[in-house]
Amino acid sequence: MSDLAKPKEVAWYEPEYGGVHNVWVAGDTLYMGAYNAGFMAFDVSGELRGNLRSQGRIMAQLNPTDPQGFLPNSPMTWGVVVKNNLAYVNDFNNGLFIVRLEPRREELAPPVP
Repeated sequence: MSDLAKPKEVAWYEPEYGGVHNVWVAGDTLYMGAYNAGFMAFDVSGELRGNLRSQGRIMAQLNPTDPQGFLPNSPMTWGVVVKNNLAYVNDFNNGLFIVRLEPRREELAPPVP
């Protein structure tokens, strides 16, 4: 945000399975706990132009389920905290998951015949 007195919407994400809680931004990555949709990470670098999903900005998604969970295989991801390049994803029903995102690798061009 460049002007605290006049915030301007530049991007959004509409959850598919419930709400979103505890958004965290580190560098050019936005991390979120998305309740029933689990953990999500978005690329927020460059110019943002509306819907993050339709722009193809989802970098990672994890549905933290566990057959031995409090409510088996039912995510309820409350939030995420990022520290030392690790995302600590806390889920009410299934416990703590630790995620490491690797930098994107550029696709290699096909070999020239």
